[in-house]
Amino acid sequence: MVSRATWRAGLVGVIALSVVLVVLTLGSAAGAGVAPQAAKAPTATTISLGTKDFTEEFVLGQLYKQALEHKGITVDYHENIGSTEVIQTALRSGKINAYPEYVGEIVQTAYHQKKLPKTAQGWWALAKSLLAKDGFALSNRTPFFDTDAVAVRKADAKKYHLKTLFDLKRLQNSAQRPKNFSIGARPEFKSREEGYLGMKHVYGLTKLKFLSLAICLS
Repeated sequence: MVSRATWRAGLVGVIALSVVLVVLTLGSAAGAGVAPQAAKAPTATTISLGTKDFTEEFVLGQLYKQALEHKGITVDYHENIGSTEVIQTALRSGKINAYPEYVGEIVQTAYHQKKLPKTAQGWWALAKSLLAKDGFALSNRTPFFDTDAVAVRKADAKKYHLKTLFDLKRLQNSAQRPKNFSIGARPEFKSREEGYLGMKHVYGLTKLKFLSLAICLS
């Protein structure tokens, strides 16, 4: 996931599940947990490691950075590069060798797959095979995962009886629908199937407006 749509409190519904991992160019370095096909003799002792532009990625980036350095690998660290689309460009252009990523983002955002796996292992395997065709490899899956969720203020959830995304569809077709019936999220959320587009296509939220919000990094 990656994209997050948040207000203040009150969980409404889970959007997507994604497994955290790191993407590496094939044969870029040794000791970095790359997939077997990438486990060749090291061609470099320095990895250029990047992160996306939000707090969770900064934490993940530091974890990978420190783990690599502990293995004696020099890390050229580049924090706060940008969204999936931006950092994928950096990876493919060779400006970075690796970055932390989520399999949902690889499958849906980077490769625009429509037929989606039903298990965490299936997501990882599909992401791995897609990247391998372009000469990239994945580390093993981490034992933790990330979920994206849509949230509303507690008072609104109580007022409109909101518990799931299907309740938002009911609300949009009722006389109770507020004038500002909208969702706020990072700009890239608008054009993603696991985001705003999926909410329209899967849940029928065609009257829901989108508001682009900046993310707070403090």
